Amino acid sequence: MTLVQGGPAEAPPTLRPFVRRNDYSVLEPPSLGEWEPTLSVCVVVPAYGGQEKLDLTLASMAAQSYPPALTEVVVVDDGSDPALRLPPIRPEHTRIVPNEPGGWARGHALNTGAAPTDADVLLFFAADMIAFREHVEAQMRW
Repeated sequence: MTLVQGGPAEAPPTLRPFVRRNDYSVLEPPSLGEWEPTLSVCVVVPAYGGQEKLDLTLASMAAQSYPPALTEVVVVDDGSDPALRLPPIRPEHTRIVPNEPGGWARGHALNTGAAPTDADVLLFFAADMIAFREHVEAQMRW
């Protein structure tokens, strides 16, 4: 193990395993459902058209095991015609924002979606992704 400075300035250093060459087998994340989440997450979903697929993506996000109070979803509409709309089945804290002018494509849309949030963690989804129930929790436990 390597001594790594952790947390606020007044916190003592903590022992954490050193991850070499993306070998995360040295880490021991908590089991799903057996930990208390504290970090907020903003799921950014860049989208262009495909309302039906977006509806399924947001429905799968509404069923996540991660606490809804800690979860925000920002869909970035990259100029869809007709404009995208929020479906009835979606996470409580979901909004659609237009892509900022002056750029295009996925990277620009991700920046647009990340800009208005103050969440602790950003998680990027595709607009046609159907996530299993523990997807966000599995990512956040690391």
